[in-house]
Amino acid sequence: MNFRIKLLVVIGISLALLINCSGYLGHIATAVLGLPSLPPLVATARAKLALGAGRQEALETFSDAWFHADCTWANGDGDDLFFYGQKSRDNVQILLVRSDKSKVTFIGMEENYRLEIYKHCVPNDVFETE
Repeated sequence: MNFRIKLLVVIGISLALLINCSGYLGHIATAVLGLPSLPPLVATARAKLALGAGRQEALETFSDAWFHADCTWANGDGDDLFFYGQKSRDNVQILLVRSDKSKVTFIGMEENYRLEIYKHCVPNDVFETE
């Protein structure tokens, strides 16, 4: 490889490592490069609970939510939805914690318009009527 290609590879790898750094450097990298950052709810949740933690630990960690929906599937895997912020169906912030039988496998957000998927575990009466 010529020098320019090697330099581009080194720069690319360095940027990738910098972006994936947690903490201050990761925030700088995303700001400088104009990359989207995590929503504050997800960033806070991931700082409190690591992937691989037990589901019970997740339930305890996010017990400050104003509502929790246990959406366990027949095979034992499941989604736990933790509701934060406004009690309006259109404006609530929904933290999604996905688990297999033994550990947390995903921490992110669920979009409000997708609540229909969870109608078996999220009753309509948890929301304030507008």
